[in-house]
Amino acid sequence: EARAKQRLKDIQKYYEPYMTKENYPPIFFKAEELDTINQLQPDITQYVNQTVAKWLMNGGVDKEWDGYIAKLKQMGLDQLMKVYQDGLDRYNSTTK
Repeated sequence: EARAKQRLKDIQKYYEPYMTKENYPPIFFKAEELDTINQLQPDITQYVNQTVAKWLMNGGVDKEWDGYIAKLKQMGLDQLMKVYQDGLDRYNSTTK
């Protein structure tokens, strides 16, 4: 379709030169780590998305930030970050 081809050309011309190349390492998680990820991440992601949308529409970031961080910690964000960090550490130890 002509419009789709033009959009692709525009993306290649105007956006692609400025795009950063992201390179995510192939991290493999243990079964119990995957259980933790699957248990914690959906609720945390939903909370983050809802809160950011609320702030974009109504403001309130400064007033609500500390409570937001406390809620994330209560939801297990520190535990989730540890799982990801452990996976990354394992990956890095095998690539040295």
